[in-house]
Amino acid sequence: AKRVLVETRGQIVSLPVGDGEARLWKAQAGVRFQSPVMSPDAKKVAYISDESGEQQIVVSDADGSNAKTVTAGARQIKSIKWSPDAKWIVYYDSRMSLRSLDLTTGDDVEIDHMSGSWYGPLVSFTPDSKWVTYPNQVVHTTINAVYLYNLAEKRRVQVSDGTADDFA
Repeated sequence: AKRVLVETRGQIVSLPVGDGEARLWKAQAGVRFQSPVMSPDAKKVAYISDESGEQQIVVSDADGSNAKTVTAGARQIKSIKWSPDAKWIVYYDSRMSLRSLDLTTGDDVEIDHMSGSWYGPLVSFTPDSKWVTYPNQVVHTTINAVYLYNLAEKRRVQVSDGTADDFA
């Protein structure tokens, strides 16, 4: 049976796609859980927890077991996106930093410092999970260009010329 994860009042609830019962998936007194995102292979869930006193990304098995905090530091997490192969997470934080998180090694690297949006850019992965695409403002302008970022090489490339507003 297909289910969907929903955040409500600091808890994460599992709801059936059709008929069935709602189930409490994750809850803890004094902790706010939010923004659950299922991995593309449906084996893992990434979500935000403030259990440490700061917002962190936690990855667990799809049933909520084996939870592991995968980020550190003081900031607010604004968005989470899984790579198609479920080996990477790209996230955006309140420092306006777009970051890549290698779930195999634990490497947490800034892709780019973003301009403009509090909620972050629209991020996409290539189907092979090797590149991330996103828009960002060209330096000293208010015009967006499209950028590609190679996760393995940690290399950013501007692919539009920045003479018109472009979005990934």
